[in-house]
Amino acid sequence: MENTKSAAEDDQKMNNGLIHDILVKILLCLNVVDVAVASLVCKSWNRACRDPSLWDKIDLSTFSSYCFRPLNKVGAYRHSSLKMTQFLKHVLDLSNGNTTYLIFNFYVYLTNEQFIMVAQR
Repeated sequence: MENTKSAAEDDQKMNNGLIHDILVKILLCLNVVDVAVASLVCKSWNRACRDPSLWDKIDLSTFSSYCFRPLNKVGAYRHSSLKMTQFLKHVLDLSNGNTTYLIFNFYVYLTNEQFIMVAQR
């Protein structure tokens, strides 16, 4: 009986690991905004979104989302400073210090405070 329970637990762990690996492979195909949103779905997705392989670089060069839609081409994201700060904090929390470098979008306006926060993390 105990041996059967142990085997079932091992199978469950293997299935959870397989699901986690598949989810990480899918998340590797998404941009940073979509990964940040996916991390809010449930606990298992949040764990997958914290996988270090996702966070070697944070690429904001292709930055686009309904949350940060540019109003115009010059200073496009200037009016969403609070959203940008919250987004950067969330993404850097997900990365858990595994980020080697950040790539910024030319049209993303970042304040000095936001640059300092990114550098400190």
